Amino acid sequence: MPGSNFLLKQWEEQRLLFISNLQTIRRRPVKKAVHDIRVALKKLKSTLSLVNSFAKDGDAQKFAGIQQFFRISGKFRDMDMSLSLLRKTGKQEQISLPPFSRNLRSMLPITRQATMDSAVENHETELAKMTDWVKTQLVTVSDEEVIKKPEELSAEILNEVQLLSGKFTRHAHHIRIMLKRLYYGLKQCPVNPFFDKSKMKKLDKALKALGNWHDYFVLHDKLRRFRKEYLVKKTDEYRDARKMEEITALLQEQWLAGAHQNITALVKED
Repeated sequence: MPGSNFLLKQWEEQRLLFISNLQTIRRRPVKKAVHDIRVALKKLKSTLSLVNSFAKDGDAQKFAGIQQFFRISGKFRDMDMSLSLLRKTGKQEQISLPPFSRNLRSMLPITRQATMDSAVENHETELAKMTDWVKTQLVTVSDEEVIKKPEELSAEILNEVQLLSGKFTRHAHHIRIMLKRLYYGLKQCPVNPFFDKSKMKKLDKALKALGNWHDYFVLHDKLRRFRKEYLVKKTDEYRDARKMEEITALLQEQWLAGAHQNITALVKED
């Protein structure tokens, strides 16, 4: 099969990881399995994006049921991470928020069960059909085309990121999604066609900073909604919640600034 070896190898590795972790989640959705299956799907989607660029107009494919599972498992992941960050930040800042903590803990088993229920669906069939389609698309693709395409797509992504970086805070989430696609796309190549090791380190640092920013963003949003809905002004709980919101907002700004710095360096160096 011309030109497709490294793409099919990447696809097969992540397909097996997805199925293995899916079986684990069906029994018990532990944190590691949920994390690993989500990463595997992100890598599959990155490969699919590359294969779609070879497809005829109107023939591009995307996950349907599996994407819904990704969204549902993301709710469980966000709830678990918010609890973890609340404990960590609360301990560091000596702020206790028992009502909000109980609220998060009560939602954790609900999102866990939803993840288990979604995992029971026959995602293997959808993945098998997508695998057959990927193989069919790559039959006619030459080595030269496969090697050249990641570089072209990377340039397109970086150009779009550069345009959006003018209003970085507003577009941070979209920039994060695009950079993840760029990162996973380049990591699957036998030889990186776009970034050297130094630039890949900057990209990795930017993504980690954006990931931390997003986690604090989710926690801040959940806390703000809880305070407005359930807490009463001029009470200790209300004041403590406002203080925690200020802290998480500051942490968001710090992680966002770090991400922006690394991304700006990437764009300027390119």
